[in-house]
Amino acid sequence: GTLEAYSAVDVALANLNGNAQAFRFSEDAAFVQGLGEDATDAIIYGNSGQNPEQPHGLAPRYNSLTTGTSSYVINAGGSGSDNTSIWLVTWGAMTCTLIHPKGTQVGLRAQDLGERPWDDSSNNPYQAFVTHYVWNIGLAVPDYRYVVRICNIDVSELTADGATGADLMLNMVKAYYTRPTVSIGNLTKVIWYCNKTVAEYLHHQASNKANVNLTLDNAGGQPIVSFLGAPIHVVDAITSAEATIS
Repeated sequence: GTLEAYSAVDVALANLNGNAQAFRFSEDAAFVQGLGEDATDAIIYGNSGQNPEQPHGLAPRYNSLTTGTSSYVINAGGSGSDNTSIWLVTWGAMTCTLIHPKGTQVGLRAQDLGERPWDDSSNNPYQAFVTHYVWNIGLAVPDYRYVVRICNIDVSELTADGATGADLMLNMVKAYYTRPTVSIGNLTKVIWYCNKTVAEYLHHQASNKANVNLTLDNAGGQPIVSFLGAPIHVVDAITSAEATIS
């Protein structure tokens, strides 16, 4: 898939700031952050069958409890439309990897188009510093057995002590050992992905000394929650409004 966008920074505003280049850099940084969020959303939920310009993400590949990759989709028991998922991804060239078309640049490409006439959202013309961004990104899953989805996590039923709602620990252990080979050497990197809501509950539960598999470290002064040695990364793109998977 291809993510493409133009950033336009008002020249007049940039000049009023006193340091036009610094202002432009600040505005573009926020724009690039937004593109990164779009890319993450596409990697998780993108469906090339519905939107050919998007990469085919993880969710459309792991979206059934009865067919296809169902052995690697774990049902946490939630219902309704306020569900979320935890993903366990084993990144590696032979397991799950990001790809790009041959001959194209890896990652985000930015081209400074300089100052040029531009139109705002109301079609009013103005002078803008314009940057063209292109990101050719795709997802390949050579071995689908190394990605596991814990779905149907009802966020409204989660509790800090894990007494009610989805048993996150039980399901995460199950996901970890669902893969055919738990330890596959240094050629892969294993990471958990969840949204901020689930991460908060995991963080609370990590404070419970009984949860020996869930650890809280402070690498470089930053708190890092890990489960069975794999770090847990917070991804805002993972929604808490997923429909029930059946």
